[in-house]
Amino acid sequence: MKKGLTIIEVIIGVLILGMIALLLANILIGTMDLFARKQESQEIFSNAQIILDRLTREIRQGSQVLDISFATDTLGRLTVQLCTGDTRSFSYTLYNGKYYFTVDGDIQAGPIKELRFIGYDFNGTYTTLTSTIRTLSITLVMDNNEKYVTLVSLRAQVQSQVSGVYITEIMYYPSPRDKSGNIQDERDMEFIVIYNGTTYTVNLKDWRVNQTTKISDSSSGTFSLSPQSYAIIGGNASNLSNFYNLPSSYLYLKTQQRGLYRGNSEIPDDKGSIILEDDRQNIIDQVNYSYTWGGYPSGTNYYSLVRKSISAPSNDPSNWRNSPYLNYSTTSPSQVYVYCLLPRLIITEIMYYPPAWDKNGTNRGERNMEFVELYNPTNQTINIQNWSINNNKFNTLVSGTWNIPPNGYVIIGGSGSTLNTSYNLPGTYTYIRTLNSGLGGGTALLPNTSGSVVLKDNNGNIIDQVNYSNTWGGYMIYTANPPNYYYYHYSLERRNIFGISQDPNNWGSSTNLNYYYRIQRRIGLIIYYYHYYSYCTPSSKNSIMP
Repeated sequence: MKKGLTIIEVIIGVLILGMIALLLANILIGTMDLFARKQESQEIFSNAQIILDRLTREIRQGSQVLDISFATDTLGRLTVQLCTGDTRSFSYTLYNGKYYFTVDGDIQAGPIKELRFIGYDFNGTYTTLTSTIRTLSITLVMDNNEKYVTLVSLRAQVQSQVSGVYITEIMYYPSPRDKSGNIQDERDMEFIVIYNGTTYTVNLKDWRVNQTTKISDSSSGTFSLSPQSYAIIGGNASNLSNFYNLPSSYLYLKTQQRGLYRGNSEIPDDKGSIILEDDRQNIIDQVNYSYTWGGYPSGTNYYSLVRKSISAPSNDPSNWRNSPYLNYSTTSPSQVYVYCLLPRLIITEIMYYPPAWDKNGTNRGERNMEFVELYNPTNQTINIQNWSINNNKFNTLVSGTWNIPPNGYVIIGGSGSTLNTSYNLPGTYTYIRTLNSGLGGGTALLPNTSGSVVLKDNNGNIIDQVNYSNTWGGYMIYTANPPNYYYYHYSLERRNIFGISQDPNNWGSSTNLNYYYRIQRRIGLIIYYYHYYSYCTPSSKNSIMP
């Protein structure tokens, strides 16, 4: 029997141990290299988010482009005048052999390989004339060749009272029947809606419509139109508050004569001019419309002609369309559908990129943390049972009632959501779950970059629609300072209840911190901290509203 190991056995043992040690060393080096590359990739992504966030935030507050580089310049420059009167200059600088993004000459993030700016006018046409630029295309390429492209629009231009009050809707071919099914004179069913885009209250007493009839009566008790508010104008025999479902905030005014057109006549059904003048007979706005722009009936469907954007010209045919919002329908004695005015319910907040972790530290998954908030801007209670978002029917009433009162909110989540315990909600709220789990349609999530939220009533009529983009706001920002990792999630909030749903300037990121939660994990000898911040205002007034 052997006692101990032979020299050959010892050598073989040493060789085996050496090979194991070498293998472990290679694995460790590979792991460290992979970790380093991942850290570098995360740092580059974080820098890209910083650059894009700064550009989109500042440009959306810009009133005019003052200087822009050529579209062919790989590394370009941009100078924007902000609505406050200040200017911002975005460019680049060379530092230690690499290029970095700068704001007013100060380095913000990088390194970068490409920063390209391209300007477009109101019509989406490429232009180098800075005074006509309203939208900017931004191309950013980071040092690792990761490419990001986005579109950002400047703030809507409002220079003065003369150019700051707009005609936004014309009912030139109304239904012969009001919302109760009663026959009415066409002149009494016609109306014009105007919008105060200024920053001050405008007195509309003695303003004129079509250079003949003055505004002389206010059913609302005042002629003062507040900033970012609407007024509806009818003839002296009109009773629009009983003929239509009027939004509660609308200022209802009447003119001296019955007809809103020249010679006390009806507004023409094919083409005509709507002219708005102030009390000194200065033309404030003028629309030379045609039935080809929209607003013309089709069968039993009647539409108002509605403006898409106050930023685009009044006489641009592409800036007008049929109203998509069903105001009322009648079935007796005849069937009529009337589309006009603001929607009966509007989309006010979209959490399309939520954290997966709720306020209690439970991983709910992104699908179950998404929500859409709705608001009732009318003076009537609205029943929303069997309504839908993206064809996903409202199914379960978790809290509150199906009847949404005037100025009431409701939050909509997927079938697997628990919004009432996942977010901090006010004391009383209405919370409804859909039939399926995804608010993006079926079981799909809402897209994190761009997507649509379509609200329909129980008859399948579109009530409101928002085709959002992450350039509007509501995105996620990630930053890292190992061992700490930070995730900032923002809902997309509507700025003005009565602003246009498809106007990017009417949306922005929430500024209200709803909850914060930190998760701690140990990996090997290192403890990592993951910080989740959720900014939103479910079932309450938006943080960015006036």
